[in-house]
Amino acid sequence: MTPAQARTVARIQAELARLVRYDDESIVHETWIRQRYDPFVIDAAGQVAERLRDWSLPAGDDELRAWLPTWRADGGDARRFRRGIAARFGDDEVAAWRHCEQALIPHRPRIRQVARALLVHPRHLPYPVVAAVAAGA
Repeated sequence: MTPAQARTVARIQAELARLVRYDDESIVHETWIRQRYDPFVIDAAGQVAERLRDWSLPAGDDELRAWLPTWRADGGDARRFRRGIAARFGDDEVAAWRHCEQALIPHRPRIRQVARALLVHPRHLPYPVVAAVAAGA
């Protein structure tokens, strides 16, 4: 990490420590995030986060199977999710959704920390800076 990047990390961490904000809302630059991760996981991430926040994440596959067809009007995420899973999961939305849960949930504290960092520093962050911020979660 360069000295400039280390200073950026220090500024972000100081601002995060100063803030009293405990929600999971985030603003993430879409192009940057899609370059680094499975696009269909990113498309499901908002829904996973909302369902975790309000304790409505479908627990069983039958409940999930009943809910998935209702996921439609969300700015295109559901459409991109369905289009993106075809190569790996065919039309098995339940298996694709469970994959997304398994990919996202264990990283929730780090994702939250990076999202908060982007709120206080809404500019491009080089990977070493993001990694350092995430490690501080």
